[in-house]
Amino acid sequence: PYPAGTENLTRYTINEYHTVGNRVKPPFTMIVKYDLNVPAIKWRIPFGDDPALAARGITGTGSPAINSGVIVTESGLVFGAGKDNHIRAWDSDTGAPLWSSRFGGNFQGSPVTYVMNGRQYLLVAAASSAGGRGFGAPPAPAPAPPPGAPMGWVAYALPGK
Repeated sequence: PYPAGTENLTRYTINEYHTVGNRVKPPFTMIVKYDLNVPAIKWRIPFGDDPALAARGITGTGSPAINSGVIVTESGLVFGAGKDNHIRAWDSDTGAPLWSSRFGGNFQGSPVTYVMNGRQYLLVAAASSAGGRGFGAPPAPAPAPPPGAPMGWVAYALPGK
């Protein structure tokens, strides 16, 4: 309880270790590049899109309740996969979007890169997801994958130099 004489304000729900997405305004999640030598923020971009808002044509929101990380390559690419069934690449110098691909499942975790026979690959665990853990309201369903969208482990070949 609040102390006597203090206004009793609304207490927002924390669900599955995240604030409920409709209780805060977008962007829900962001990727931020810091320059610790200055110090300064060089750029910030939304991380994915909220599937419910994207279905209404509203993009650039970041995904609420995301459990995904990003990976940065030596060549200056930043890769990240979100709850909207997209893997994306951004330029690490500018944050500019470079590439996006839709896959067939809800992603959680971090993408991985590996080299085989001199070629670099990006590996994403794209699998169907039944929803979240814990208590509270169930998460919004992921958008339906397009027909023929890849499922399971998906490897993307990066362009050679």
